[in-house]
Amino acid sequence: MNLHHIKRSDSCLNCGTRLDPETDHYCPYCGQLNNTQKETVGHLLRDLVEEFLHLDSKVMRSLVPLITKPGKIAKEYIAGQRVRYFHPVRMFLTLTVILFIVMGSDKSHKNEPAANDAITLYGGSSSGGNQDSADIDTISGVSFSRSALRRYMTKDGIADPSALMDSIRLERSVVNRLVFGLYLKSLDRSRMSFDDFLMTKAHWILFTMMPVFAIALFMFYGRRHFTVVDHLVHAFYMHSGVFLILIVSGLISMLIYEHFDVILVLLLPAYYLVSLRTVYEQSWLMTILMGLGVGFAYMTMAGFVFGLISVILVFVW
Repeated sequence: MNLHHIKRSDSCLNCGTRLDPETDHYCPYCGQLNNTQKETVGHLLRDLVEEFLHLDSKVMRSLVPLITKPGKIAKEYIAGQRVRYFHPVRMFLTLTVILFIVMGSDKSHKNEPAANDAITLYGGSSSGGNQDSADIDTISGVSFSRSALRRYMTKDGIADPSALMDSIRLERSVVNRLVFGLYLKSLDRSRMSFDDFLMTKAHWILFTMMPVFAIALFMFYGRRHFTVVDHLVHAFYMHSGVFLILIVSGLISMLIYEHFDVILVLLLPAYYLVSLRTVYEQSWLMTILMGLGVGFAYMTMAGFVFGLISVILVFVW
């Protein structure tokens, strides 16, 4: 920024600290630029470009290595190099929001074939091709009409979850019971689709999983001079990198090649292992073995935590 043509004040407009108009370009207390000029459209656009697109900005210093050098940011942040990069939690939350937006756009971009095969509950006949896709919900691969289910419950007075599961031919497994109970809650309180309802809860469910992943890392790497907080930092950055890959993949699938996301089958496991090796500096053999162990422990604990969250949502929310 050119500081030779700004109009300086003898006090900070932000915090009131006394300044020297001749030498103080910035406030020593709060850091705001000592400038009394009004903002213009040109200034706003220039500041936007400098903040978000400049090659030396935090954005580029964080996003580029996050996706191209798995584990690098986490390793340097744990080592104390923290000013250069986005805070791990802020990065995670920002990319989570962007990912949900891309996922929502991708869903609306594609036609849902399940809608044509949905079961019309009330009357027991197939809906054929006349079913509105916005009215279709799917649980464990079973698609059905949300409005038809409401009519079925209202007209016939059936509220028993087991009977309702039978009416849509949904297996009465433990997981299905929890998910269907959560679905009935969303059906009572809102007219949004079940997928949309889950999306409203997914951000904090994912956030809850980060300490679980950190504990899984601590179980296998706890004796290598890493604290639980160090593992938590790694968890946030690793998942942020995965989200960024999913965002890029989703955009490519929408705009260029619809089936690009099949590459994720190989890309995401590779990203996971490279991140582990970068942070914990073990051989490839040990990294693979440790990675399998961490993954198994994480999936086991995550399944338990997700079940607990589902119970809380079903009976408390």
